[in-house]
Amino acid sequence: MTEIFPARYFGSLAYFKQLVRAEHITIEWHEHFRKQLAINRLGILTSNGSLELSIPVSKPNGSKTPIHEVLICDKQDWRKNHWKAIESAYSSAPYFDYYGYEIERFVFHSFKDLKSICVASQELIASWLDLPIIFGETKAYEISGDFKDWRQHTFRDGTTTPTYQQVFGAPTQFVDHLSILDCIFNQGPLARNWLIEKQLNVSQLT
Repeated sequence: MTEIFPARYFGSLAYFKQLVRAEHITIEWHEHFRKQLAINRLGILTSNGSLELSIPVSKPNGSKTPIHEVLICDKQDWRKNHWKAIESAYSSAPYFDYYGYEIERFVFHSFKDLKSICVASQELIASWLDLPIIFGETKAYEISGDFKDWRQHTFRDGTTTPTYQQVFGAPTQFVDHLSILDCIFNQGPLARNWLIEKQLNVSQLT
């Protein structure tokens, strides 16, 4: 069955875990962009707790602008701010030296629209973790039909997700609902274990 997912900019562990489970993935690009959709936001963990980084955007057709037409607004120096925040949060993480350079290059790449940066972030994660994911995309906004609809799902990780050591905090104080980058910087290639259910064994991961 086709499953329709919202687009995400480096989405959460729960988001990618559900993508891996899906048989046929379709990303929604024709819904009207609303702030509540959280498409342009990325969560990281800092010394002061969780922090949400947001890509500034512009909507050429106002509230009727579909997601695939939303542009990135470069009037603010958001790329520098995003990278400084990520570097500050994860520079001491075990795998920062391995992945940090690519993330820095990614953030400063001249993406012009929201769709292109979201697609590139999804493909980068799938490539890094060797995930069996093929991304399809909507041709129009479907209200009903023979598909499973994830478009309004929050994709929170929940209390049943095995924890890992985060830079700021202990496993007993695990902070969830962050970007998958948090797990990748801390666990490297083993981040795949949190997504592929047959490998998800608590004794193996702790």
